[in-house]
Amino acid sequence: MKKLQFIFLGLLVVLTLAACGQNGDDGSVGPAGTNGTTTVIILPPPVATSTPPEPFQLITVGVVAEKYGPVLKGLNGDIFVHNGTSTPVNITNSNGAFEETPRISPDGTTVVMTVTERCVEKPSIFTIRKDGTALTRITGGDVCLSNSRDRFPSWGDLGRIFFSRVNIATSTPNEAIFLTDKGIETKINLAAGSIELQPILFGSNLVGVSNDTSIPTIFNFYRFDFPSGVSKKLNLGDFTLFDPAANLAATLVAGSKVYGANESRNIVTIDPVTGAVTQLTGTVKNQCEVLPSFSRDGKVLMYQVYGCDEENPVSKFFIRVLETGEILRITGLEGAISANF
Repeated sequence: MKKLQFIFLGLLVVLTLAACGQNGDDGSVGPAGTNGTTTVIILPPPVATSTPPEPFQLITVGVVAEKYGPVLKGLNGDIFVHNGTSTPVNITNSNGAFEETPRISPDGTTVVMTVTERCVEKPSIFTIRKDGTALTRITGGDVCLSNSRDRFPSWGDLGRIFFSRVNIATSTPNEAIFLTDKGIETKINLAAGSIELQPILFGSNLVGVSNDTSIPTIFNFYRFDFPSGVSKKLNLGDFTLFDPAANLAATLVAGSKVYGANESRNIVTIDPVTGAVTQLTGTVKNQCEVLPSFSRDGKVLMYQVYGCDEENPVSKFFIRVLETGEILRITGLEGAISANF
């Protein structure tokens, strides 16, 4: 068998974001204007590891779904559910709308997702049952009149939903995390960053992404404790992390780490107790590995790979078996924009 080669070209997307504190006078909760009690430890740059072995063994999404649970996939603006080896089911069949970032509820019955309707710059949060029924708007009204851009939804406990919201009426970049519970929205100040996004539930805590107040182009993971309202930086060192994921046992966090001015991204895991960061995949220039998600049993990570600079990225999806380190490719070349367990 010929050795598979992946050639990735590079578009540098440099985030230049202005930092601004939050004063917490808007009904929000959390330590506005403070970075919590974390002592920041600066680590030396990581040593690049070898590229994952090639050729990859190719298996199907259906086989992965049969072994590890349902797989959701966003493809061409619709959401598909893979259950075992059955044919994937299009549960949205949208007419003019664009659905992405799907996440299935803890009880496995309902999908929360980002939906862009008539106004392309103003997405909202919706839910739909896994069988394609009961499409329900969670945020937004007449989206074309709204000043909000809601995205990155995830499930909390008791059916509550986290998401991040961009206020497009302001002149400076900003994004904040919200919790919605039966239509009541509460802003959560994760840290003191002007950009806070991608919230996920982690046991009784929340993990999300916040930019640094002194270097606003650096983003780190923070853990927000609901009982105490205290927020703490999760990872050791200062570098940019996106796409947090957590296993259901709340013992491990994964993310996508940015290297070299956005020239590459690699999948890492973070020990939530020590903050130690472990790189799982090799560093390849202009290769972006993003959107990790854990299987329900916590045994594998699924993630997406594409060329960082591709104008119209063609995605490939992989799983990594955490116990053995085995990497398996589960799709061919396709235009899927996201996938999650």
